[in-house]
Amino acid sequence: MKIPCFLLLFCFIAIFINPTYGSMISSPEIQDCEADSFNFDSLNVRFIGNWPFGRPHHVGYDSLRNLVFLSSGAGVYILDVLNPSNPVKVSENLHSREFIYQELFYDCNTQRLYIAVGRWIEIWDVSNPDIPSKLGYFVTPGLATGYHDIYVSGSYAYCVDDTCFSIVDILSPSNPQIVGELPLRGISVAVKDSFAYVVSLDTKGFRVIDISDPHNPEEVSFLYQIGWDIAIFGSYAYVSSFLNLKFRIIDISNPYNPQFAGYFASPDDVFHAHVIDTIAYLATEYGLRTVNIADPMNTQELDHFYCRGRDVFVMDTIAYLVDRDTGLRVIDVSIPTSTQEVGNYITPGKSFEVIISGSFAYVASENGLWVIDVSDPSTPKEIGRCYTPSEAFEVCLSGSYAYVTVSQSGLHVIDISDPANPHEVGFLDLPDWGLHHGLDISGHYCYVALGPYGLRVIDISNPPFPYEVGQCSLHRAYDVEVSGLYAYVIHKGWLAVVDISNPSEPNVVGGYDKLYLPSDICISGMYAFVTDSTYTGGPPNGLNIFDISDPSNPQEIAYIWNFHYSGVDVSGMYAYISVSIDAELRIWDISDPFNPLWSGYYNSCPNYFHFHDIFV
Repeated sequence: MKIPCFLLLFCFIAIFINPTYGSMISSPEIQDCEADSFNFDSLNVRFIGNWPFGRPHHVGYDSLRNLVFLSSGAGVYILDVLNPSNPVKVSENLHSREFIYQELFYDCNTQRLYIAVGRWIEIWDVSNPDIPSKLGYFVTPGLATGYHDIYVSGSYAYCVDDTCFSIVDILSPSNPQIVGELPLRGISVAVKDSFAYVVSLDTKGFRVIDISDPHNPEEVSFLYQIGWDIAIFGSYAYVSSFLNLKFRIIDISNPYNPQFAGYFASPDDVFHAHVIDTIAYLATEYGLRTVNIADPMNTQELDHFYCRGRDVFVMDTIAYLVDRDTGLRVIDVSIPTSTQEVGNYITPGKSFEVIISGSFAYVASENGLWVIDVSDPSTPKEIGRCYTPSEAFEVCLSGSYAYVTVSQSGLHVIDISDPANPHEVGFLDLPDWGLHHGLDISGHYCYVALGPYGLRVIDISNPPFPYEVGQCSLHRAYDVEVSGLYAYVIHKGWLAVVDISNPSEPNVVGGYDKLYLPSDICISGMYAFVTDSTYTGGPPNGLNIFDISDPSNPQEIAYIWNFHYSGVDVSGMYAYISVSIDAELRIWDISDPFNPLWSGYYNSCPNYFHFHDIFV
């Protein structure tokens, strides 16, 4: 899409429409969600599969098999790190229906992975990392928008959410049962011996709970220590916080009387920590901080490796650090005062646009162009990637080439004749808008909407050597769609119609000036479909339908109201619209464009997915 997105997990949407209202076919995940009173699909639409990967957040480690479990968007990559300098993907078959914002916990004794997503905890068998299988799930008492954490010890899982501390019997993973509860607002939990330690954002933020009787947990003490994450090593609990930039150390040698022992004043937010002996490894907003904590009252920072840290796990001399912007960073910490990166595994990050050609989906993301094999829509697989200098916003295909607009760079030409090995072959520097760029191709020309730099026309007759041949001044050009001899450009406030019969001299010949914040446009026959947002205090908008039979005078003939419509595509009698905030795909019957009719929808577990682009 050509609009900024808050957090887009590219969710490959393979949708089949049954105009006669056939029955819904549910996947096991759908059944899980339905059991929790969520309705995701209408009778017209069914979920088939997804490729859910995006920004990473958490990491788990199997020391016996040298495996790393890296949460990425709503999926988990399983990586072989026997050679830390070259992590190798083993599997990308672990898919969740929601973004893994919260936590994952790996139990090496059972080779099970526990994932906190939305209102439930999923239990996965990863004994065969090539084919992870979902064993079961359980619903937590808290709200879907709350934070969750989980710690597994023996045959019990200890969970916290925004309303409750829960103890779950997981002896039968296909049928886990909550056996004990304690009302409190928890964010993170750790267990040592017969006590659970819970931290939260509440003023009584550090709580100690006696769990010797799992059916009757009892709080025995607390400290006024606001926190975010907890790690336990020896007789100390280490509490991370991003509220007041302190990494606190609490003496828990007597669980009934925990005592503040010291702290490290971090210059930036601390999200997670891993402690080994006298060294604390902190994943912070601006990197991995290595801290000497031998004397809790006199902590000393030893080194700082810059990145956007979110989680960290340390084994022997290697730290596996989750970088929010790039993926997994493998850091050599054998010399705590001189940490060095030795390897990495890049994840897709935020995705901005998708286009399908044959059996492949091409995804423009903040880390480049990703090629996904969608020949089996239920299990799409990454087969290739081509990194770009910064965010790849828009992608169009022509022949065996992909044309990609890249922030702070320009137009990149990528050879996709071998989808498993996409590689850049050409480049054209363009003015940098710093935001999304619209893109369309017609014949030997590429049309780029460049915000305040207007519409640019690029000759791509020789793909490795594109060059600009014309431009048209427009204010904040967001997106462009070409049909025949005209380019239809949406920009702040209006839809402009540009005559491109002479590509070297494009000129505006008509328009419609009553839009507000248009975000996407699709042309189908004699009609233009434009999604339009609103601003605070402005009139409601949504999908605007225009008759463009006379390009010089487009006429609005219908609109569908919604504040958050973002992407739109049209196929046959239907318009498919992505709704960013509500995380929905909405389908309208446009066989009569003057009177669009509601047809169906798909909802991908609210609050975590944000749809922004769609290709049908």
